Amino acid sequence: MEKKEFNLPADIRVFGGLVNTFPTGIADAFDILIQKTGDCAGARNYYGLSDFKKGKMVYYALAEEKFHGEAEKYNLQKFTIEKGNYLTVTVMEWQKKTNCIKDFFSK
Repeated sequence: MEKKEFNLPADIRVFGGLVNTFPTGIADAFDILIQKTGDCAGARNYYGLSDFKKGKMVYYALAEEKFHGEAEKYNLQKFTIEKGNYLTVTVMEWQKKTNCIKDFFSK
């Protein structure tokens, strides 16, 4: 597992939704986004965004917005990933590791 700092130079507009069954529902949530947008990874950027709310990990599956109003078109939540410094972890073949993604946050 490689951890490194990353500087995001500009805000990114994204849309998607909460993964209700984290971590087991991650792959399904991204499959739904890909199905709705019609864009596979590589044709569009996809992001996993995590946060702690009331002492609990919450995780969102998100797609980068290609045009203004796209979130509304798919009836999904809008978010902004704000520019700044982030700690990142590269997870190779993440689809096979969804049950352990939660462990990266404690490391």
